[in-house]
Order: sequence, then C-alpha cells, then structure tokens
Amino acid sequence: MPSKDLDILKKFFAQNNGVKFIRLHWVDYSGVLRTRIIPRARSIRLATGSDTYHLAQNCMICPISTSPRCFPLKVEDWTLYPDWTSLMLCGFAPTHASV
Repeated sequence: MPSKDLDILKKFFAQNNGVKFIRLHWVDYSGVLRTRIIPRARSIRLATGSDTYHLAQNCMICPISTSPRCFPLKVEDWTLYPDWTSLMLCGFAPTHASV
C-alpha cells in the first residue's frame, strides 16, 4: 500500500506546495484528540514505508484497568499509520495539513 499512499501525498503536495508540516491526529483511549507535527520530508518517508512513527505508552492515556502491561526492560509502544486519504489543509495554519 505505500505506493498508493505516496501517490496521494505527492499529488497533494503538487497542489499545495506551501505545506511544510503535517499534523498527525489520533484519538487516545480516553477519547482525547492528540496531535504530533512532523515535517514534510518525514511524511514522505512514512508514505513510502521507509520510516514509522511510534508513540510511547504514555501517549495513549487509558484507564488503569485496560492499560498495557509494562515490562522491566521495555515499555510498550504503538505505531501510527496515517490514513492519507483523510489528508487536508489546515485553514488556520497555511503551511500545515492534517491527517
């Protein structure tokens, strides 16, 4: 699927050359919308599959009853997979888009 993702991203950047940053949005387990901002170059690496975006365990705040297990040597993490079909301009930030 990375080639389809890259095609979407390239077409978007061709039409919106002023976009320099992509806002990655997700909803954590407590229902709060979270955002990380990445530069354009990293978004291209994500779309090609040559890079991944990991979230630390504390970025997915959740009730203790459903919290992930912590291991002594490693904390669990999650990988974000952007849905590039949802890519759109941020009207309030002209050099930003969101996904």
